[in-house]
Amino acid sequence: MDTEASRAALALACEAQALCGSLSSMHFEASRAERHRRLGVHGRMRRGDGQEFWQFREAVDGDPARLIDWRRSARSDTLYVRERELQTEDSILFWVDRSRSMEFSGARGRVGKAGRARVVALAAAMLFARAEERVGLLGTARAHSGRRGIESMALDLLPSDESEYGSPPTLRMPSGGQIILISDFLSPIEHLERFIERATERGAGGVVIRILDPLEAEFPFSGRMEFHSVGGSRRFKTRNANDVRSAYLERLADHWRTINSLAVRFGWGAIRHSTGDEAASAMTDLAAALTHKV
Repeated sequence: MDTEASRAALALACEAQALCGSLSSMHFEASRAERHRRLGVHGRMRRGDGQEFWQFREAVDGDPARLIDWRRSARSDTLYVRERELQTEDSILFWVDRSRSMEFSGARGRVGKAGRARVVALAAAMLFARAEERVGLLGTARAHSGRRGIESMALDLLPSDESEYGSPPTLRMPSGGQIILISDFLSPIEHLERFIERATERGAGGVVIRILDPLEAEFPFSGRMEFHSVGGSRRFKTRNANDVRSAYLERLADHWRTINSLAVRFGWGAIRHSTGDEAASAMTDLAAALTHKV
């Protein structure tokens, strides 16, 4: 494993752990209890039909030969069966936008949107993993429980995407479970709509978290300005930023109304978050959204 990537993953995990420590776990416990009340409690950490190894046990009469673990059995005079852990579809999968747009920060020393998205996702995953939920990243390896899932997520969250704007992947869509999408959602809104529609058709619910920098949310500009996207593909010049402020804020408000109405239509939750606020506020809002919307 790359040493630099390992150090970065460890730093991210430490930051997420600190965020968890600043929160009361009761919010996420309430969320989990409510979801299980509605969806039914799904067994975990016990024998089942999954793919992950659970434990060895001594073979008994009637066990099919295909279940015998011959490597383990060769070390003794006893035949052993390899049991697998029960896997359910009620996993929690995250998609964190890592496109160029998410790298933006409007002030020196203020965390960028991508950095905030990573730590919120990993901290939420830690809290759910403690409650024996399976967690993972959408479109990567299958979800895992416990420490394995968190370590895998921390590493997979690090690489950046060179695309200008991100959209959730529509390949390897899960059946059931919960999906948490974190982005500025500045790509065409049709991409988000298509994803949520397909996910809902497959029995999944979820929450959309839109993250913006305060400069994007408030537009505190005046006078002659030139704006350009992080990747440089879009540019806009104005002689007086005050003249376009009202139109910009109205368009931004309309953007949020579209996201929110889309979430409501499919029974998902929707959250607005600013990198100017504490990360803990996003966590509290997420727990509330999962409780009431999923």
